[in-house]
Amino acid sequence: MALELSQLVAQRPELGCGVHFGFIAPHNQQMHHLITGHSFGVNVFAQWSTEGRKAWEWDYRLPSHRLDYMVLNTGNLYQLGYQHALTYQLHVPLDGQTRRQYLNLGLGPAYATKKWDIVTNRQGHALGSHFNAALVLDYEWMMYKRSSHWSIGVRLTHLSNGAFAVPNAGTNNLSVHFGVAFGKPRSPMPTAPKDSIDRWNWSVYAIAGVKEIQPPTTRKFPIYTLQSAWLYQVNRKSAFALQADIMANTSNAAIATKAREDRARQRTQPQVGFALGYQIRFGSLGLFIHQGFYAVDPYGYDGTLYNRFGLRTFGSSAWSFHIALKTHFAKADHGEIGVGYCIGRTGKIQRGTAS
Repeated sequence: MALELSQLVAQRPELGCGVHFGFIAPHNQQMHHLITGHSFGVNVFAQWSTEGRKAWEWDYRLPSHRLDYMVLNTGNLYQLGYQHALTYQLHVPLDGQTRRQYLNLGLGPAYATKKWDIVTNRQGHALGSHFNAALVLDYEWMMYKRSSHWSIGVRLTHLSNGAFAVPNAGTNNLSVHFGVAFGKPRSPMPTAPKDSIDRWNWSVYAIAGVKEIQPPTTRKFPIYTLQSAWLYQVNRKSAFALQADIMANTSNAAIATKAREDRARQRTQPQVGFALGYQIRFGSLGLFIHQGFYAVDPYGYDGTLYNRFGLRTFGSSAWSFHIALKTHFAKADHGEIGVGYCIGRTGKIQRGTAS
C-alpha cells in the first residue's frame, strides 16, 4: 500500500474543477421546511490514473484515483449553512471503448457550518454535529476529450454523522455539474498481471459503535456486535453474503428504562438478526450492502428490518478490517468499526476467468 501511494504521488496528476447547481432533497417530511432555495457550489480535484499494475484495475477498465474538495451553499444559510467535503473517489469508466461515461464513488470527512442547537438553531435538525462523513455518488459524461476534458454530470452528496450526535436526519444534495480537467493520463501496462481471489470465505467479526438517543446532549451509548459472515464470490467483481448478527445495543435498555419510568436501569438484552448481502470488490477492498431482519428482538423499537452499508478489506492475511453504517431504512442507527478473522476459505477465481 505504501509503495502504491508513493507511485501515485510521483505521477503528475490531472487537475480539474466544476460548478454545481441543485437542491437539498427532502428525504422525509421533517426536511421540507429546511429547503428554502437552490443549492450551488464548486469542486476542485486532482486525479491520478492507474497503470494496470494491479489485476483489479483491469477488472474495472483501468479506473483513476481522485481527491476531491467541494464547498456547497445549501440554499438555507441560516439553518443548514455551508457544507465542505473532502473525499477520496474512484473514477470508474463505464464504457470500455469510448471511455466517455464514468461513475465516481467517494467517501471522506465533511464539515457543516450550521448544526442543530437548542437555542440558536432549534429547527435545523438535519445535522447534530459540525463534523460528518460525506458519501458521493456521481455520474459523469465526457463531452470533449483533448488536452482539456469537458464534462457534465449528476452528483448525489450525502452528509451524516451516523447518529453519533442527534438529531441526525442527514442531508442529500442532488446537483447537476459542469466541469473541466487538464492533463493526460499515463499509458497502462500492456498486459494484466496474474491474480486470484477466494471463491468462498467464512469470517467472524467483532464490532463496536456508539450512538446518542433523544433527547439530544445525552451521553453516548456503546453497541457491540458479533458477526459470522459467509461470502460467495460470483466473479472477480460481485459477491453474495449470508450473515448472522448478535447485537448488544445498550441504548435500548436506556429507552426501556425511561419508557417504564423504572428507577433501576434495565439490563441490555441481546438482539439476533440474519442478513443477505451484495458486495462489489475492488482488489483487497469490498463495498457491501446488507438487508437484515431481527429474528430475536425484545424491544421492537425500530421495526423488523435493518440495513448495513460499509467497507471490508480482504487479503492473504486471515485478519481484515470492517467499517460500516447500520440504518433502519433512511434513519441512521450507528456507525461501526471492527476487525474480522477468516476461519476458512476455499476455491480460487483467476484473473481472466470471469469479467
